[in-house]
Amino acid sequence: MVLAMAEFFALHHIITHVLLNKDSYVETVNQSPYFAGIIAGSMTWVGYAWVTRLVTQPPNHPFIHLEFALNMGLCVYNFFRAIMLDPGTCPRPVNDGELKAIIEDLASEGRLNGQTFCIQCMQRNSSLQTLSYV
Repeated sequence: MVLAMAEFFALHHIITHVLLNKDSYVETVNQSPYFAGIIAGSMTWVGYAWVTRLVTQPPNHPFIHLEFALNMGLCVYNFFRAIMLDPGTCPRPVNDGELKAIIEDLASEGRLNGQTFCIQCMQRNSSLQTLSYV
C-alpha cells in the first residue's frame, strides 16, 4: 500500500511539474485535461472489470447488473456532457468606474453575493457559471 501511494505521488509529480512544464501547479492542472483523464480512465477501468469479471459469470443478480449498467451509463453521459458544456465568459471591467457600476447595479438589485460576483477576479459571473456553484 505504501509503495502504491509513493508511486502515485511520483507519477503525479512528474506529470504536473515535468510534463505540463509550468511553475504554478493550480494554473497548469486546471487548464489541462489531466483530471478529466483520470476520471475517464477510472470509469473505463471499472466498466471493463465489470464486463469481464461480473457480467460473464452465471446470472445470479440480473437486476443489480442492470442497475449498475444504468448508473454507469448515467455517470459517463453526465461526465462527458460536463466536459463539452461551455461555462460562458464575462468581459472584465476595463476600469474602476465600470467595476464600481457593476457592483452598484448588483447591490441595488440585492444580488451582490459570491454567485453573481467573483471577489478574487473582480468580475461579474455569467448566468451559466452561477448555476455551477449551486
